[in-house]
Amino acid sequence: MATNDTAAVLERERQMMNTLIEYINGFIEMYHGGSVEVVDYDGQTLKVRFGGACVGCHMAAWTLRMTIENTVRQFFPGLKEVISVSE
Repeated sequence: MATNDTAAVLERERQMMNTLIEYINGFIEMYHGGSVEVVDYDGQTLKVRFGGACVGCHMAAWTLRMTIENTVRQFFPGLKEVISVSE
């Protein structure tokens, strides 16, 4: 695949990832008073940032793995890792 094609595919994946995380965020906001947003996605690693009630919550790691990562992997099976960043 040409470099321009690769960049176009990655950009489309970023758009889809943002849409998916926005959808998940809606549930987190509604049921937990927290939030999650995409910080970066490079095609292999998804970096997210928690906000609201998720900051400092003892269940944030569970939410990251069981809610966010498990959901995202259904649509992006080649994803290597999902990590939470604070900056």
